[in-house]
Amino acid sequence: DFAEIKDSITFIEGDKFMDGISFELNEGSPSVSEDGMLVYFSANATKVKKGVVKKRVGDIEISSDGVANMKIYVARFENGRFINPQELPFNNKEYNCMHPCIADNGNTLYFASDMPKGLGGTDIYKVTRIADGKWGTPENLGQGINTTENEIYPSVSGKVLFFTSKGLNGFGGYDLYQAKINLGIPSVPINMGKPFNSSKDDIAFVCRQDGRTGYFSSNRDNGEGLDKVYYYFDNKLLSEIKPVLASVETKKVEEPAKQNPVTIASSETPKVDAPKTVNPIPAPPVVVTKPAAPKPEIVKPTPPIIVSKPVEPKPEKVKPTPAVESGVSDEVLTKIVFDKVLFKFNDVSIPTSIYPTLDSAIHASRISKTVKIQVSAHTDSRGSAEYNHKLSERRAAVVKQYLMKKGVAKSRIISNGLGETQLLNQCSDGVECTDEQHQQNRRVEIKIVK
Repeated sequence: DFAEIKDSITFIEGDKFMDGISFELNEGSPSVSEDGMLVYFSANATKVKKGVVKKRVGDIEISSDGVANMKIYVARFENGRFINPQELPFNNKEYNCMHPCIADNGNTLYFASDMPKGLGGTDIYKVTRIADGKWGTPENLGQGINTTENEIYPSVSGKVLFFTSKGLNGFGGYDLYQAKINLGIPSVPINMGKPFNSSKDDIAFVCRQDGRTGYFSSNRDNGEGLDKVYYYFDNKLLSEIKPVLASVETKKVEEPAKQNPVTIASSETPKVDAPKTVNPIPAPPVVVTKPAAPKPEIVKPTPPIIVSKPVEPKPEKVKPTPAVESGVSDEVLTKIVFDKVLFKFNDVSIPTSIYPTLDSAIHASRISKTVKIQVSAHTDSRGSAEYNHKLSERRAAVVKQYLMKKGVAKSRIISNGLGETQLLNQCSDGVECTDEQHQQNRRVEIKIVK
């Protein structure tokens, strides 16, 4: 189903210009190129019962586990319709590639995937066109953006990457984040704060071309846990504004500027997406959607929390963490999300791969004279509670010592050893867990606080 925008929050029945790419089962998350001639989208079949059905469903391949994973397709606009969808070369039946966002004049594609060698769950990747116009090898955006849990729904507006994460420090559930892109490298992500984020799932943020308005989805006000699309309008993304539920024949609100016609699609699955709005040339309607991109755990059941241990690169290969820009407010500084410092078992040595993160925190603290760096150290549950408390204090102390060596005044560092009191998973005393699961708890968390 499609609806054309009457104004920013009311819709009427629209054209059928995407009928030519309808699959027998699920498709969604479309992103249209700047010239309006190409649409990228993800599609799959429904879940197939493991061990019973292992065959092709239409043009969708079934994995060795009996699951029809998401794949990314591209279709061209011809004679008033998007037609002839083609798979992108990096798809694989054994894992998901989904939520595409085309950017950089059609030369860069951002997407989410749970392909092997990621950090855990689904990660955000980018892939660029090479000299012959073909797509290169997908590149994981790394620990600055991705975590051991799910990162999904990337979208790009200008030089800003928006995405959804469940693993970064937030308000609860999935939260929305933004990161500036400089020479293709995203900066340290910032939680977008309220009202965009809540204690529930807030996903699929998209900013329209005016830079002031757009849409996102949330299940915050729904007792059944279903997502609804919200419209926002303001020229500051972190200001306290009230989202307006986007629905048919809702009362019209003041528009900042007249917009081009936009089409919104919907489906039966609960997760929604609203990709980038564009000005098509010649005149196909611009597409902002509410598609059928299911949550990763709907497409393929998420296993117990057994995550991949982050790889520590050699010191000479560590890329500096992008610095925080000068002149930002204390409010923005306190929303910066830094990587967790993960320690080896019963060890207090700072991994060299995390030095860029600590240096980024130092730079952020120098922007304002009123903020401090908070260092919170944790352990896993193995060993006695008393021993773990002392171990966490030693970890906090070595991080504090590093910050002081770099010129941060002792009075501007708040360090705490919390032992095993704040585990991130089920691995408490008496619970059998892998070392990878325990690794999640052996961490030091860095925050900027007032």
